[in-house]
Amino acid sequence: SRPDVRFNDGTLDPAGRFWAGTMQREMAAPAGAIFCIEPDSSHRRVFEDFWTPNGLDFDPIRQRMYFSDSHPSVQTIWVCDYDLATGTPSNRRIFATTHAFAGRPDGAFIDEDGIYWIAGVGGSQLLRFAPSGEPLTPVELPTTHPTKLVMNHTMPRTIFVTTRRMADPDQSDASGHLLRCLRT
Repeated sequence: SRPDVRFNDGTLDPAGRFWAGTMQREMAAPAGAIFCIEPDSSHRRVFEDFWTPNGLDFDPIRQRMYFSDSHPSVQTIWVCDYDLATGTPSNRRIFATTHAFAGRPDGAFIDEDGIYWIAGVGGSQLLRFAPSGEPLTPVELPTTHPTKLVMNHTMPRTIFVTTRRMADPDQSDASGHLLRCLRT
């Protein structure tokens, strides 16, 4: 247990493994890591040297694992090939960067078409990328700091977005709320 480190983002893979990122509280160094916690509670450190790990999600159809680093100097999303039977990522490569967009990469979700959606924290939008990594049109939101999104596969047009509460939010800003959006 390190008091200078906290958990930041997490998700389950399709086999029930919990993947979680950690980050240094004071952001003095890229001391973050991504861990895999197995259903039997055993765990392993898989990736390290992150400022702010985020964007964890899995695409079981394409056998991929995604993750990002939200730090302003990094703003990169990576993809790996993923062996679901063993929980092993391999062939890590850059999927996309978000320097050209408003907002940094935060929590993510893969939809039924393999599109990688990621909250653009600080940018009032959800960023979207095709399975090739090609950027798609962002979805604008009524809040500056979306943090995580999920989609309910039984209601495929519905997206739920968490937002970070800002210290002095504008009266029209939906910060600190859970938003429900409909896809067109």
